[in-house]
Amino acid sequence: SSGINAEYGARDSGEKVGPQNFELLKVLGTGEMRKRPAVNGMHPKETSLRISASYVKRGYGLNQAAKDFDVPKTTLHRRVHGKNPDKVGHPTVFSTEEEEYIVLAIQYCSDFGWPMDKERVLDMVQSYAETTGVATPFTNGRPGKNWFRRFCKRHEDRL
Repeated sequence: SSGINAEYGARDSGEKVGPQNFELLKVLGTGEMRKRPAVNGMHPKETSLRISASYVKRGYGLNQAAKDFDVPKTTLHRRVHGKNPDKVGHPTVFSTEEEEYIVLAIQYCSDFGWPMDKERVLDMVQSYAETTGVATPFTNGRPGKNWFRRFCKRHEDRL
């Protein structure tokens, strides 16, 4: 059969599967991609880098992936070998898991008829930080408007 073996990224015939096999991935690897706006807060170049790194990890050639996805070869090499972190910028106050619990608490309250406005969310987060003893840079232990804005942006797909 000539089906795709997704686990190894290769066709049963032994032919490597690359971005040229998928129309969507062709679009992601073209120069026109730079003109496209960020999707889900991620720049299209970052999307290309993540996809190309996953192809290299599954056996696709590094040079070819860099060329097909129009990403710098050295950056791709560092990403594949774990030297370029996925997250850039200042670390968040709470861990990914803690932020997930905060999102779930907001959703839970809303589902039971107690919609969470900005002040209620900030009250809840302040209480959480005090209860758990998490060290925060917040003034008087209370998150500010910038923390709230960035938190909402990080989780805009779920809030």
